[in-house]
Amino acid sequence: MGLLDSEQLAFFDSFGFVVVRDFFAPDQSERLFAEVVGSLTEQYPQLRRAREPAARTGIPVDGVTSYFLPLMNTVSTPTSCALVNASPLRDVAEQLLGADALVKPPKGTYLSNASPWHQDTVEPHLRAVKCVVYRDELCEADGSLQFLPGSHRGPLAERLAGYRKALAVDEEFDELGEERRWPGFVPSLGPHDVVVFDPHIWHGSIHGRARFSWTTSFVAVPETPEERAAAHRYIAQFLGQDFVYDQERFPYYDPRWSAADAPPFVRRMRELDVL
Repeated sequence: MGLLDSEQLAFFDSFGFVVVRDFFAPDQSERLFAEVVGSLTEQYPQLRRAREPAARTGIPVDGVTSYFLPLMNTVSTPTSCALVNASPLRDVAEQLLGADALVKPPKGTYLSNASPWHQDTVEPHLRAVKCVVYRDELCEADGSLQFLPGSHRGPLAERLAGYRKALAVDEEFDELGEERRWPGFVPSLGPHDVVVFDPHIWHGSIHGRARFSWTTSFVAVPETPEERAAAHRYIAQFLGQDFVYDQERFPYYDPRWSAADAPPFVRRMRELDVL
C-alpha cells in the first residue's frame, strides 16, 4: 500500500504533477528550512537581508538574482540528507515512477526572479520526478509554480516546443507577455506541502517575490543504455553549470555514499556509472 491513493496516481499520470498536502509535519518543515536558509546565508552573506519574503519586509525583488546550493552535508543538513536517503518522500517518488529510484541530490534555493515557460528536460529516455517544497505559502502573485496540465508527454509537449520557439524569450524578459501567452494552472502551495512533477512538463513562475525552496529529483533505475545515459546527464546537470560555492562545505554527493554500507540505490548508481 503506497502513500498516494489511486486518485492522486491517476492525477499525476494524466496531468504530469500532483500536490501532496500537509506532507511535512510543522517541526520537520521548520528543521528543513533552518538548513536551507542557514546554508544559503552562510555561503552567500548578502542573503541575510532576505530571510523574510520581500512582500513582508518591503525589500525590493531585483527580478534577476537566484542562488542554488547542494544540501548534502551530513552534519549541517541532516534533514535534507535523510529525505533522499530513506524517507516517505522517496516512497512517494518510487510509487509514481513504479520503479526503484536513484537520486539527483537536493538543493536549497533562493529565487527572486521569474522563470519563463520551459521544460527541465527533453530527454526522451528519462523517467524522473522532481519534488519542490517552499518555505512560505505561495499563490500566483507570489511566484508559485505554474503548470500546463498534460504537457509532460505526447503531441501537446511537442506543439508547445514549437510555440516556445516561435515566441522565444529575449534578454528583456516580458513577464506580462509571458503571462498573456501561457494559460498556466497555479496550485496554491503551503510550507508543509510538496509538489511533485514530471520534469518534462511545461512550467514557469511569473511575477514572483523573494522565496526560499528545497528541491530534489528521483530517477527511475535505468534499464537500457539510452536510459542510463539520460539518467547520468540529468543527475550531473548541476555540476556542468558555473555555480561558485564551497564544494567541501557543501558537497554535491553525500560523503557516506562512498562507504561500504551505502544505501542500495547508491550501489546501483555506482554500478551504472551514474555517480
